[in-house]
Amino acid sequence: MEESINVLGSKLELCSTDPMTGWFRDGCCNTDNRDFGRHVVCAVMTEVFLAFSKGAGNDLSSPVPGFSGLKEGEEPSRVFRFWAGDDIDATIVPDDEGFLYIGVEYERGTSRSEEVGQIIKLDPLDQDNPIIWSLDARSYINSGIWATPAIYKDLLIVPTAQGQILGIDRIEGTIRWEINLSSKVWSSPAIVDDIMVVGDCQGNVRAFDVLDTSITPRELWSVDTGGCVEATAVIWKGSVYVGSWSGYLHAIRDFVQ
Repeated sequence: MEESINVLGSKLELCSTDPMTGWFRDGCCNTDNRDFGRHVVCAVMTEVFLAFSKGAGNDLSSPVPGFSGLKEGEEPSRVFRFWAGDDIDATIVPDDEGFLYIGVEYERGTSRSEEVGQIIKLDPLDQDNPIIWSLDARSYINSGIWATPAIYKDLLIVPTAQGQILGIDRIEGTIRWEINLSSKVWSSPAIVDDIMVVGDCQGNVRAFDVLDTSITPRELWSVDTGGCVEATAVIWKGSVYVGSWSGYLHAIRDFVQ
């Protein structure tokens, strides 16, 4: 392997060997084209940074189960690592028990993608066997999950690039209901007052009644924005705000049902 250099053009310095860090587990920030997680930054914590991070909502210093918290002068270490086989562009969604729900794209067609699926519930405290359940959600290359799933009551609601919205039992990992749309769904669902709002790539913003999670949601209304809706809608005081590939910001309200 060609010797790596830092941003100043000099030799990489050792980061940490206890615990052993780095993509190659050599204690340095060496990397190669297989390192999709980009393990190229080493940091030492300061009280100022930890206080700022906590104030910004990313508390790295307070102990929680499985994590003792970082102190000044300590180097952060990765405590969990999971190879999903493809890009994870969707935000990781945790529940109130600390389990993680991840949506994975299907672009590379790897055997790992076929092994673990595209919708996965993980226990990050179980290093050896973290998968609680997983589901396949791929039909072709460039399918899978691109939008962030939503937790709602006992469901995980997951849009797919194949044009589905899946209501999945969070405990069992079984599909309880399925909505089939006519185009890709890259927009993450927004849920307020038992109403789910989501966009699709035909340009429609749709609302569904999700009050009863045991049945397929009823569509309440649909508005055409004139361009693929990739953005997540924001709902404020009865109005829905969303942008689309049309280049416009749309405000939607006063629905007649």
